[in-house]
Amino acid sequence: MSGARDPIARRLRRMLTDDESGQAMVEFVLVFPMQLLLTLAIIQFAFIVYAHIVVGQAAFLGARAAAVADMMPIDPQQAATRVVARTVGVLTPNGTDGTAVPTKDVTHPLTWYSSGGRYGFPELRQQEAYGLLKRVGVRQDRANAYVSCDVEFDYVMHIPVANHFFAKLAANFGRSRGLGLTVFPVRRVGFIAVPWASAPSEG
Repeated sequence: MSGARDPIARRLRRMLTDDESGQAMVEFVLVFPMQLLLTLAIIQFAFIVYAHIVVGQAAFLGARAAAVADMMPIDPQQAATRVVARTVGVLTPNGTDGTAVPTKDVTHPLTWYSSGGRYGFPELRQQEAYGLLKRVGVRQDRANAYVSCDVEFDYVMHIPVANHFFAKLAANFGRSRGLGLTVFPVRRVGFIAVPWASAPSEG
């Protein structure tokens, strides 16, 4: 049994007295911070891409809601804003940032009811969805038979260090909203054709 332990003990003694152990530690100290920053940046970039996808979907659904509301006694702007806020609600921090997140009174609650009960977002998350939603612009072009919805949303980033980098990058492009260094503005436009709109007459 002692013979089996001797090689292990000799190897451990060699590792402790090895001159290269200090070099490995120095290399680790030099490389690890850069590797960590790169990893955090990749994760934050992935979340930003996800925010662009969600806001793009919200813009399309907003255009669809405005097009459908045009056929009913409902304000297209109001219908689009409510649908957009409900869609981007998944991007809200849900109160994790406290008072740093802009909130706004909920004029049109993002809740709905069915036989299974109540669905939707909590009150704070609804306030954040409307507060971070900077613009919902609806345009109805009857000549070309389409409705567009222009959405601007301030996405609150959470990954440490990387969020400041991307927020400053957005500010350098002239898109900062003055809400702090953890916000990345996202803008998307959605379109939908409306075949029931009046087409221009041929003359």
